[in-house]
Amino acid sequence: MPAPVGKTGPPRASVIITAYNNGDALGECLSALSRQSYREKEIVIVLDTSSSDNTANVVESFALSFPSCRVIKCEGVGRSQARNIGWRGCDSEIIMFADGDDTYEPEYLSRAVASLDSDEEAGGVCLGGTALASGSPALQRYYRAFGGTDARFRQNSQSDPGWAWVYRRKCLEEVGGFDETLAQAEDKDLCSRVKKAGYRIAYVGGVNWYHRKPGTYPRLIRKEVASGRRRVVFEAKRKDLSSLTKSLLPFAFLLLVLVAIPIAGLVYSLALILLGTAGYLLASLSRHRSHSGSLVDALVSAPIALTARIAFSSGVVYGLIVLSLARSGISHPDLGRF
Repeated sequence: MPAPVGKTGPPRASVIITAYNNGDALGECLSALSRQSYREKEIVIVLDTSSSDNTANVVESFALSFPSCRVIKCEGVGRSQARNIGWRGCDSEIIMFADGDDTYEPEYLSRAVASLDSDEEAGGVCLGGTALASGSPALQRYYRAFGGTDARFRQNSQSDPGWAWVYRRKCLEEVGGFDETLAQAEDKDLCSRVKKAGYRIAYVGGVNWYHRKPGTYPRLIRKEVASGRRRVVFEAKRKDLSSLTKSLLPFAFLLLVLVAIPIAGLVYSLALILLGTAGYLLASLSRHRSHSGSLVDALVSAPIALTARIAFSSGVVYGLIVLSLARSGISHPDLGRF
């Protein structure tokens, strides 16, 4: 029997997406990935079977409807380990990592592949995007005030991206993929190691993806606390004391106020709170104003940004305590898998 006519072998690009307790957003993300215009691709879903929501049902339904989809099942792994399981389980030349909270423009993968094809020295490519805002009008203004990645790049005069989600396979093999001890900033860590290996990270501007943000204040606070406690491991790995110190400042300020109340009295303590808050709000206002270009967005965003920073700082304190206990052999460093 003659062999079928057409291309054989693995697809040129594999899209790796982790699935764990994200059934509410995963369907929209998978739908966007299925509509990618780049044809030489497969979608590899790494499904953590310990999910407690409808994630497994969403994955099963999608796999039945999209022929170029494979599901790899695992249990009790973190996001970084799941991503490593995904890319090591395929043979494609180009690997795209997708986040279940994101949606993607149809040309996302095509633009990424074209960028890599046009620059042999690039080991990865970062594509510009922006927030997918939802929830109250104030929260939407807050997310909008950050601006897209293009605005932040212009503000920081940054030409060399600090993160990327599309890589050449050979780069991942050379550096070993994601650091599985990290549950936050793992993308920055991987990007840094790829650059240290001698590769460039290209940048493709424009709105190529949208990242879903928390739609309620409680969810925003919970996410910031979780991000803070997970960030500790990343900062400890790269021994960045200045970044940790900066993250601790909001919590330290609150502690200073509490100490000052019985010493200086309530009036002076309130004055200290107002002075510190006003200073932060002015700095936040200036930063958001430069990103969004809207004074109203910046005014609304400043108090929310202050609250988020305090929550993040509290998470950093918690993370430092847990990490210190773990390194002392007293407890296990459970800073959150995802």
